[in-house]
Amino acid sequence: MPSSWFPKIEDKRKHKKILSKYTVLDAPQTFNDLLYGVSGMDSILPLESIIHLAKIVNENESLKQELHFSIENNHFEILLFEQNKEFNSFVKHFKQHLEEFGDRGTNELKLETETFRENHLSLVKLILDYTDIETKQMFGDFSKRLETEKKVKKELGHKKHLYLLYKFFLKMAKRSINYRENFRLHRSRAYGVVRRMSNNLGKKIKAIGDIEHYSDIYFLEKADVYNHYSGQKFNYDLKKLVYRNKELFKRYQNEQTAAQYTIRQGVFQEVLVTEEAPGDVLRGTPCSSGEIQAEAFVINDINEINKNTHMGKDKILVAPMTDPGWVFLMAASKGLIVEKGSVLSHTAIIGRELGIPTIVGVKQATKLIQTGDIIQLNANKGEIRIIQKKSHNG
Repeated sequence: MPSSWFPKIEDKRKHKKILSKYTVLDAPQTFNDLLYGVSGMDSILPLESIIHLAKIVNENESLKQELHFSIENNHFEILLFEQNKEFNSFVKHFKQHLEEFGDRGTNELKLETETFRENHLSLVKLILDYTDIETKQMFGDFSKRLETEKKVKKELGHKKHLYLLYKFFLKMAKRSINYRENFRLHRSRAYGVVRRMSNNLGKKIKAIGDIEHYSDIYFLEKADVYNHYSGQKFNYDLKKLVYRNKELFKRYQNEQTAAQYTIRQGVFQEVLVTEEAPGDVLRGTPCSSGEIQAEAFVINDINEINKNTHMGKDKILVAPMTDPGWVFLMAASKGLIVEKGSVLSHTAIIGRELGIPTIVGVKQATKLIQTGDIIQLNANKGEIRIIQKKSHNG
């Protein structure tokens, strides 16, 4: 069977072409509204699991107190909770979450990152954060999708063959988007397997005293570990290699990278982009329609959010880009603005699934918007206005 028979993201373009040519509807916005709350998306399952755990905690005051006590003492042992039959439901679902979604989290594609599977206390903190969030409104109002479906049917319903073709392309576009997004969760699980293998190897090397901490293995190259284990090199000091590489890491950690680089005739160069002077309105690509006015919360370092996921609650998140592990943070926000991405990027897909007004491709957003600014986000038109700048005394 020819490859052209298989559904592709190209179906999205064919679907929008029909809307543009044969209806008076705004094709991009109509397409976004039709994708609100697409079912069968695995990326939302970890969030639903966290919400369920938070519900269990809210219904058991004794359990909530014990979890808060664990946070205060910076120590959590699931074995201690297993001894109390009153906590059986929580323990069961907690273990199930670790088994199915323990590798999902911010920076999950960095092997050196501690995920929920390695750090159970971080999962407890997240669950407690969600006990204070109104989950009934978390997945948005998807009535606009039903209204949009009615509008399209009114426009195309009398053209039976065209309407059937439209429905086919929409179905294929939804399926392709689901496949693409679900793959990201499987990818995080694959990284989790490699992470556990690497951690176990690091623990073995630490046990014989050749590195200070098992995570130091991430500051070694594969050849370093092989030479150490094979015995092909004598007096091979891994601790010195780790120290040197950590110093290099610190040196480069705070350096800003360009958005684009080229290699010509062996010369590695940064592509210089002349930024246009911003006007009163910032513009980007609308992905999940809606209008909202709220306080901005700018994120440049996701590690700061790891310490307190609650920081972005009920605010408009502004970031250079997002990764799949941000879903827990995105779900508590009122809007999303990112500098990179397209209508098929992760940010756009999750924004539509959660029903959160979302705009991507907003140049210099993290520079022009500051945390604390009151901004108006119009995700129908892809426009952002800064209503009130943050007070210097605030």
